[in-house]
Amino acid sequence: MLLVLLVVLGVSACSESSSSEGGVEIGIAGSPVASYEKNEPWGTGDSAALEGVLVLLDDCLVMRGEDGSHVVAAFPGHFYWDAETQTLSGEGFSAAVGDQVVVGGGGGGPASSFPFVTLPEGCPTDSVFVAQSG
Repeated sequence: MLLVLLVVLGVSACSESSSSEGGVEIGIAGSPVASYEKNEPWGTGDSAALEGVLVLLDDCLVMRGEDGSHVVAAFPGHFYWDAETQTLSGEGFSAAVGDQVVVGGGGGGPASSFPFVTLPEGCPTDSVFVAQSG
């Protein structure tokens, strides 16, 4: 009986670690958020700004600019996506679908220019931005 209890506690501890910020890590299948492995702390790196409204477009989180264009913003893979609240969060950054956001980073080119970025299926590939601060 004690062994069964320990196994159950171990399984529940593992499931909690994958959703410690109220969602699942974005670097896994099923997340609508493009991701990459960030080796530097959030808040460091390129500082070009991307501003727009977060929207879900064909099950892909994108930023819509004032001109109606869509850019796929890739976030560090250790960020979290909460499907219930449609919120992206990590390292003090938090934004929900419909929010106007500004992120720093670099890019704007086609996905082929960023082989280290993982795009969810269905994401546009013509314009990718690597978010490094926000």
